[in-house]
Amino acid sequence: MGKRPTAKQHIYHMPRKPRPEKLEAEWIGAFAKEIPISEDRFAPLIGIQLAQAVLYPYRGQAFAWDLRDLKGIIRCFRSEINHGTLSNYTPIDFHSDRALRFLKGFEGRTLPLLPHDSKYWGLDGETRELHLFYGFARVSFRWWSLFPDEWNPVISAAEKLIQELESAPILPLKIVVESVLSQP
Repeated sequence: MGKRPTAKQHIYHMPRKPRPEKLEAEWIGAFAKEIPISEDRFAPLIGIQLAQAVLYPYRGQAFAWDLRDLKGIIRCFRSEINHGTLSNYTPIDFHSDRALRFLKGFEGRTLPLLPHDSKYWGLDGETRELHLFYGFARVSFRWWSLFPDEWNPVISAAEKLIQELESAPILPLKIVVESVLSQP
């Protein structure tokens, strides 16, 4: 029996490209599974998770959006959040350049982790989160309507991203599969 591939090999280095209908079937199975919000979703050729934006509205459906990199192309996926689990993982039409521009905006930023006046609390309203991933490292922000002034550069960029992701249309899975398989 051969050695099991590493996560990186599983994501980037398939021995040969699968047939589109096989990859689509694997994605449908993987995307239908409910997973805890703190876990990453794994499927062949889905890419590496770079960021996750989360919106918990006061009332209504909560959503999470993942930005994933596969060979330099960033694709975005939306999930519904129900009782701490992600479900209905769906590709959305959010251009790779826009996602990359957002991520590049965080390079070289420095922020205080515990601002000098951290007496922020909230009542009813929306809660938002931003998680940035780099390998096994993770930086997370969570806020209500009010947040420390020192976090403004990150929070305002994250809120703009969430607003744009909310309005992004859903992409048919078949189109995304064909796009992935056409990559060199």
